[in-house]
Amino acid sequence: MNKQFILPIALVTLFSLAFLVSAIENDWEGEIGPITFEKGWNLVYGFTFLNQLEGQTLDKSHIKAIYSFIPTTQEYAQIYPNTEGTKLNNFDSNELQQMAFWVYSDKSEKTEYWLEDSPIQFDKRQLYTGWNFFGVTPDMYDKTLQEIKGDCNILNSAWWSSMQQSWQINLSEKRFNNQILGQGIIINVESNCKLGTGGSSVNPPQIPN
Repeated sequence: MNKQFILPIALVTLFSLAFLVSAIENDWEGEIGPITFEKGWNLVYGFTFLNQLEGQTLDKSHIKAIYSFIPTTQEYAQIYPNTEGTKLNNFDSNELQQMAFWVYSDKSEKTEYWLEDSPIQFDKRQLYTGWNFFGVTPDMYDKTLQEIKGDCNILNSAWWSSMQQSWQINLSEKRFNNQILGQGIIINVESNCKLGTGGSSVNPPQIPN
């Protein structure tokens, strides 16, 4: 019998992001959205192949290209229509699923899509020296990058506005809201690290002499 676990109603209302963990014939781990795929390039969390749109509002025929960014080599790898397997095989597939991907659509449409893997908490995902394409998940809601930088020395960051087809630079103080959830950001870090909420750059007052 198929089973379906639904995020608490309050959480879904808060995030406006439906994530349903399900056991269905295609072995999908969940459904995410709705988000709007704009005509042009979109930076989308966990979207790696066309069948993730199976039964959804946006037909997969409208997807014309998918690219991933490999952080360990700092280069793009095409996933669709041609798969650059050599580049992709050099990076862990489980980590890859948690990243954000360039997706080109020839139509603007609000849709949900299936996920192969459940979202991993943001503070459990590895960042590598240089640029990283980081998927924005519900546990990041209403936080800023500055608040969750953990042990990372963040050199730069950006979010791709698919509506404007342009970059929004330096996200350190921008709160992750419904507009960004389910999409991706890029983060440039000085060395391998993980995001997190621990630690503080604020020092207590000095003891008087």
